[in-house]
Amino acid sequence: MGLLLLEGGVSHGAGFVGLGGAGADIRVQDPNSQQVVRVLDRYARLLRQGRAPDPLDQSTLGALAQLLKDPLFVPKLLPPLLDVLGTSGGKAPGGPFKVGARGTSAQALRTLVGRILGAGEAATPLITGLSFGVALNKEEELARRETALYILQSRHLSAARQCLLTVGRSLKDPLRPVALMYSANWNDPALDRMLVGLLGESEVDGLVHPSVPLLQRTQADRRPLGKGALKDLQPFLSALMAGPDWRDTVRAIQIARGFAPEDRIPILIDGMLVWDQRKRAKTGSRRVTNDFARALSTISGRSIGTNPRNWIQWWVSVRQGKIPMYRTEREKEAPRTRASFFGLDIDGDRVTFVLDNSGSMDGVLSSGMTRHELALEQLFSALEGLGEGAVFNVILFSSGPPVYSGDMLKPTPKNIARLRQSLGARRPGGGTNLRPAIEEALGHGPAGKIDPKACLPDTVVVLCDGATGSGPGWVREYLDRLLPVLQVRFYCVLLGGQGDGTLRLLAETSGGRIVSPKAL
Repeated sequence: MGLLLLEGGVSHGAGFVGLGGAGADIRVQDPNSQQVVRVLDRYARLLRQGRAPDPLDQSTLGALAQLLKDPLFVPKLLPPLLDVLGTSGGKAPGGPFKVGARGTSAQALRTLVGRILGAGEAATPLITGLSFGVALNKEEELARRETALYILQSRHLSAARQCLLTVGRSLKDPLRPVALMYSANWNDPALDRMLVGLLGESEVDGLVHPSVPLLQRTQADRRPLGKGALKDLQPFLSALMAGPDWRDTVRAIQIARGFAPEDRIPILIDGMLVWDQRKRAKTGSRRVTNDFARALSTISGRSIGTNPRNWIQWWVSVRQGKIPMYRTEREKEAPRTRASFFGLDIDGDRVTFVLDNSGSMDGVLSSGMTRHELALEQLFSALEGLGEGAVFNVILFSSGPPVYSGDMLKPTPKNIARLRQSLGARRPGGGTNLRPAIEEALGHGPAGKIDPKACLPDTVVVLCDGATGSGPGWVREYLDRLLPVLQVRFYCVLLGGQGDGTLRLLAETSGGRIVSPKAL
């Protein structure tokens, strides 16, 4: 490369903004880039210490722009560069730049790296260094490997595809779960087949459930899976939809979005038939049959209900060309007998009600009832409508530990009468500590193991009348860990008050609904 003349910089205590003393010219000797390395090392070290370094000067950035195109310099520059741009501890996938990359200099470095990666042949040394030198190098620090993989895959470079496949297939590589989650953001036949193959593994280190990457890949706004992946997926879906575990079937319904609509419909109808037969034998699940109906309604725009024979008749008419597959104007739903709580249809068989019992629930409404009394009135009405085969329990929350009714009960008149007497004796008081009640409902604490057997409900109905003690910050991360395993759906009622977004996040993240009754 020859000699590279860099403008001198100035040292300012904690900030190390240039490459030398005041007024000094620095010559970086080929092939040694130690001066630039020292600048980046110091910058990264100050970031890790929580200190704010002075911005990198233009001479340093200009030098990097040249050095990162030279294969002699890239191996020495990448470790400190990735330390600046990446996380400090190889945190979960979704953006290593969140933690380490702060301020204008980090943004300038990201821009610089992106510009080089888009520079054709000039990007080869950097791409090679990021892939073979770091991402695929198991001797390298995990945080650097993750950041290198993130940089490559975020630009959908061909080298990233090979890295994702190599790491994703390496069972003992600690970077594997990151590579698998990144693979879900691609539309690539080989990566799709790798994700489908995870369904054959009982567990994957670093993932709460083997299906998580495939669930992300098959979100509604993504294109169908590749042909090879669909062929591999078919036997898995058939087994999951016909299996006895309702959670497996709910996951299969979501994964089926990887098929084109015309291929997905018969799969869903076949699964619905299996579970309808179980319902007739009193071993079925309203939650599952309603999820089948919801998926079919999303495709067709029609609301035909949960009877699979109606959907079969519709599909035969579509195949014969008598009616179109899609309908823009939705049909009116047939009358239903589901239980309702403040207008929310409860479509589960195992329902936990989580009710606010804080002091503000004693507030009097315009009807003359207190919020507490109205909540109990709606609760008992919903219990009476649950129907045969359903079970329920109730959790009250305020300031202290949640009050829990225990095991699931059948909604018999005797059980409802006992519950009415018990709840009527508990007057509202204290604060609004919702999170422990949610953890109690799901059988899971903040650091506890995710155990589907400890989670009794398939549906959780939450009522609260305002802001919660913990705020909404915990909800998304918590549910992202639990929902792939538990498949619970939240329905929420904000009874007066402004709320703080907690109930909305619970409902939206789980695929449920939230209502806020106004005329009270």
